Amino acid sequence: MSASRVSMVWPTPATRVALALIAAIVIGSGTFLLGRYPSLPWLLPVHFRRNGVPDGWQYKTHLRVMLPVFVQLALALTFGAIGGLLLSRPHGTRDADAPDVRAAAAAAEAVILIALIWVAFQAYAGWALVQIWAVGRAGLASGTAAWRLWVWS
Repeated sequence: MSASRVSMVWPTPATRVALALIAAIVIGSGTFLLGRYPSLPWLLPVHFRRNGVPDGWQYKTHLRVMLPVFVQLALALTFGAIGGLLLSRPHGTRDADAPDVRAAAAAAEAVILIALIWVAFQAYAGWALVQIWAVGRAGLASGTAAWRLWVWS
């Protein structure tokens, strides 16, 4: 039985920046949601009628409030694994300028940038959920009210 040597293609600078941004967004989302947890009502509105009035509630738990962060982690791990597979090479090192190496780096960059978009969207979703839970109605607050919710409560 012979052992195969696996090497990795070096990710592009844009890929490394996107990975750092993903990590910062996930940490920021978690910090924001944990910081807002005490100020949220004990009963969270989770379903709304057409006019925005809630008609379904669930108890506030850490797992429920942190759900956007768990989705962010799942997205980051899934897309990160795909990017890692694209950057892996089964037979040792290769020429950095070879077409397959450049294609792998470009494909991994695209995958990680897509992950960045989705992780950032989940950060917005967490922020929007806190607003909805704080107000107790469907829909987002106006710009001024949203700013007050973000800064003061």
